Amino acid sequence: DIYVPMKLSIVTPEKAMELIPNIAKYANKQNKVSDADFFSNHAFHVRIEDFSRRVLAPAVKGNQFGTHWYYERARGQYKQEQSRMTKSQKEKFLAQNPKDQMFTKTDLAKIYNTYRQLPHIVCTGAQKNFIRFAEWASEAWEKNDTAFNEVFFKKIVCLNILFKKTDSIVKNASWYEMGYKAQVVTYTLSYLFYAIEKNNSELALDFKTIWNKQSISYALELQLGNIAEAMYNHLVSVNREVENVTEWAKREACWDAAKKMKLTLLPEFVKELAYKSNVKEQEKDAISEQK
Repeated sequence: DIYVPMKLSIVTPEKAMELIPNIAKYANKQNKVSDADFFSNHAFHVRIEDFSRRVLAPAVKGNQFGTHWYYERARGQYKQEQSRMTKSQKEKFLAQNPKDQMFTKTDLAKIYNTYRQLPHIVCTGAQKNFIRFAEWASEAWEKNDTAFNEVFFKKIVCLNILFKKTDSIVKNASWYEMGYKAQVVTYTLSYLFYAIEKNNSELALDFKTIWNKQSISYALELQLGNIAEAMYNHLVSVNREVENVTEWAKREACWDAAKKMKLTLLPEFVKELAYKSNVKEQEKDAISEQK
């Protein structure tokens, strides 16, 4: 005979997106609730979650079936979903939704703000970076929600793959001394996107091939290794403006200085880039399909 007191707030669908996060925020002042949790009910996250449950990544590494990249919209969702499963159901779920293919809202904010070439913002930490991402996502959704379509979701997966691979490259590099890996990874990828944009206005990274292979090419791996070493040396340079490397990485001045570095893109990597016009055409088709 347990009684649980409950306050029920009934809101209209039109007001739900605005009111629900605020109710959660101001009713939980006494408890630690992250800003990332408040944004989880936004239609943007609901759509990304939907794609993550429906869109199958191509079967690779000898597998006979495709897998999902599981997006955890609400904290603990991945474990919660398995909690009432039988052993065989759980095995099936994990085969379809591998643990290393699960990513959270703060992961999404980190990889996408890196893609937006904001490594100094990413380095401010998960919560501050998420708030910056949430502001951008909310505004972009209001302007045109159809831009958040299946092609956008696949790009997010490819950015996840790039992040994991770059992390591994840095961790295993001969020049890497323990420390500042997270900063080196975000700076490396941001610089990659900046360099492609600056040096090849008609070319773009070929996300379609990364999606189809669920991995990156050897040429891209070499390119990332070259940039990563340069970014590591830049971040720990004795000439840095701020003594603390972690604090230096958070400064826009640090990113501005990184952009002034003249790093050459490898010819074999440039050959693999896609034409921007083809990428735009794919995005245009995806918008029409989303509509």
